[in-house]
Amino acid sequence: MELSTGEISRIKTLENGTQVSTPLTIQIISNIQPFGNQTGGALRYRCMASDGEQSIVMVLPMHLTPLVDEQKICRFTVLKIVRYNFTKKARPNEAPMAFIIVSEAEIVGTATEKLGNPEKSGAGAPAQQSYQPPQQSFQQAPAQQQPQQQQSYQPPQSFQQQPQQQQSYGNSSFMSRVADTKPNVYGGGMAPVHTGSAPILHPIKDLNPYHSRWTIRARVTQKTAIKSWNKPNSQGRLFSVNLLDDSGEIRATAFTQQVDRLFPMLEAGKVYYISNAQVKMARQQFSTLNNQYELTFDDSTIVEQCQETTGVPQEQYEFVPLANLMKYEKGAIVDVLCVVRSVEDVVEITPKNGPTDRKMVKRDMSVVDKSGYQVRATVWGDDAREFKVPVDAIVAFKGMRVGDFGGRTLSLPSIGSLTANPDIPEAHMLRG
Repeated sequence: MELSTGEISRIKTLENGTQVSTPLTIQIISNIQPFGNQTGGALRYRCMASDGEQSIVMVLPMHLTPLVDEQKICRFTVLKIVRYNFTKKARPNEAPMAFIIVSEAEIVGTATEKLGNPEKSGAGAPAQQSYQPPQQSFQQAPAQQQPQQQQSYQPPQSFQQQPQQQQSYGNSSFMSRVADTKPNVYGGGMAPVHTGSAPILHPIKDLNPYHSRWTIRARVTQKTAIKSWNKPNSQGRLFSVNLLDDSGEIRATAFTQQVDRLFPMLEAGKVYYISNAQVKMARQQFSTLNNQYELTFDDSTIVEQCQETTGVPQEQYEFVPLANLMKYEKGAIVDVLCVVRSVEDVVEITPKNGPTDRKMVKRDMSVVDKSGYQVRATVWGDDAREFKVPVDAIVAFKGMRVGDFGGRTLSLPSIGSLTANPDIPEAHMLRG
């Protein structure tokens, strides 16, 4: 399958709103996500598409929605775009974001991998590059060096104090320096404490795939256990964290190579400076956060513990009264604050549609809130085994999934979390 190599570069020079009917063959290179506000309207999807050299955001037409739902159009699918509109969306202090709105398209086929080597850039925005610190060897850091006013991140002091017998890196990329020094700097233990002046910060809500130089200061509000997968074509491990600042939340995931390095560093409740992670479209089935993007940690990701935590909020909730659960459809995700009325023993069950040798562990409980409405709530796996919250304790559940088994019920998925007796105003009011 041949792509229309070089066409996206030409498209990005077009005027905003240009209608194009020249055929364009491109490949979907990202996960496909719902586009815009779908309430009351037909569902549309968007994704990143590539011509083998450059990439661009693509909005798919509504007539292709059933093919996306049936997985006939997915990541690595090649499409022939027959008609589309080119659009630029202005962004404050940044180059416009470019995307094409497809009117008519047909499937060419689906490849097994990404074709070519597209740049990760949007129209009008330069291709992403790894951060380049000031042109000095890491072995030398003059005491009278002037502050870097425009620099969004300064490497940890441990990078600047390598033993003299270490190799001089000259003008090599920052990514390679981090990779080479990683065992000495991180050592698979706690995150180093940031020293020196605070970096210029970027709000979480403004992170996007087209801005590569940023540093966030965020609190880890949730950290999952390490999970493993073993499929015919791949295997590995991963863990995720939810990161929060005063502008919003975002989910970040570390995969196989980064699990050993980053899992010991990140602790729930602590605040960190984080930079050099990949910003991607969020996979909403794995997150309860209100953010269209998520982060993926890689070799160049830098994590430093921040001692100054003023202004960084704690966990954020949007509590829903239990009496209002009937207004939510099955599968909806909600936060609830309630009192535990009773707790049952752990039970082992076999999934209805799963293999007979696969067992799941659950624990049911009855909970009630200030509305006086009582429902059954279920926790699973380690949450069920380790649940030691006493009766009459207040629990804040984040990311509960609404069910309809014998009326409205609640179930805590692996991407949700619970906090017993949280120190928040709503809990104090409920206690009375």
